[in-house]
Amino acid sequence: MLLSFSQILALGASFGSIQAVVAAPTPGSVDVSATAKSCKSAQYFNKRTKSCLPCTSKFTNALTCTESEATSCSRGKLDDGKCQLRTSCSGPRYVSPQDGFTCIACPDSKASRCDSTGRSVACNIGTPVNGKCAAVTCTGATYPATNGKTCTRCPDKNAFSCNSTQSTECEYGVLTKGKCVSFKCPPNTANTADGTACCSDIYTASCAPSLAPLKCKPDAVLNTIGNHCVLPVAVSQYGNNTSKTSGVTPTGGYPVTYMQWGSNPVTSYDSCASFAAKQSPSNDRGQTLFFWNGSSCWVQSRSSYVSSKFAKGSYSLNIFGHCRNTAKSAPATDAYQHGIDCGDVTAKI
Repeated sequence: MLLSFSQILALGASFGSIQAVVAAPTPGSVDVSATAKSCKSAQYFNKRTKSCLPCTSKFTNALTCTESEATSCSRGKLDDGKCQLRTSCSGPRYVSPQDGFTCIACPDSKASRCDSTGRSVACNIGTPVNGKCAAVTCTGATYPATNGKTCTRCPDKNAFSCNSTQSTECEYGVLTKGKCVSFKCPPNTANTADGTACCSDIYTASCAPSLAPLKCKPDAVLNTIGNHCVLPVAVSQYGNNTSKTSGVTPTGGYPVTYMQWGSNPVTSYDSCASFAAKQSPSNDRGQTLFFWNGSSCWVQSRSSYVSSKFAKGSYSLNIFGHCRNTAKSAPATDAYQHGIDCGDVTAKI
């Protein structure tokens, strides 16, 4: 059926009305372009649900995005539309907890590796202790090695403690310019056992820090009270072994007097000789006789010296010199008489 011109015009008017109806939004519908523009910067427009959704719901750590990709990141680095986090860093560095991507140096300069919080877990120098690199603790004559992991013996054998450059305390000697050296003593004088002072006499080979002798030099002996090393004093002994014991009492008709030790009884031949030496002035020691019977000591008084009467078993602090010289010293006659039984001995005085 052919339409007339007027019918065609009427039909066109009706079609225009239909277009107008389709183009106009119905109540409750959404304008797509207007809604996408209304989403906030941290949101994207979801065409399917026709709503604004958070970028982080689709792209982890995204700061801004479109429906198809992240466009900026709160943490990590934008790569191919995604926010990529760094998982590790090389060397003594760790991933920044702020941006999740930047590598920052470990806080401890001695660390070779640290964890995600910056705590040291491996060290170039020392070992990890509570998240920090600490040198090993060394005791005795040792100090931490350069790597801080082991202890090294002090190079100074006399050191009690030291660091890498010098001794700080001494086991022996005195600290002098970072070294432990023995105290400088006069010629022929030994150091104390700790090397901090000098022994008090030249016959001592070694002594305690208190200066008490520990060892005497060859041919020297410890004196009776143990505070000095001395050379033995030459003593002439008169009488034989038989008469030595029987003739040392202050009785028996000998016209001499004796002085006993007093409240401090002697305990040896040497202590008796020492006591006898103290009874006479040093310039008159040669006139002193003493008598020792194994348990008691008597000393002849200088004022009561009678040359013609000797108690057998007596000892002379060189009244007559050694036995070979007994005939050469006064009283020569009596000395020669008793020199028959004479013997050279020594005493520690």
